[in-house]
Amino acid sequence: MAIDVDPTASLMEHFGDLDDPRIEHLVEHRLLDILAVTICAVICLAESWVDIENYGLAKQQLLEGVSWVTQRHCLP
Repeated sequence: MAIDVDPTASLMEHFGDLDDPRIEHLVEHRLLDILAVTICAVICLAESWVDIENYGLAKQQLLEGVSWVTQRHCLP
């Protein structure tokens, strides 16, 4: 079964319609930002949430300059 996916679509186009089950007033980071950092970390061989956190901290300055990362409460 082939899935018709645009390889040039942005993360927002792919994941923008995901429902966020979290309680809105407790949310510190956008779900899309968390997904984007997680995807980048996994591409760089992260294997755990600790690895993902370490990746985010190590790349924080770079990632904060990327347009899809909001700076509401710093990097997720």
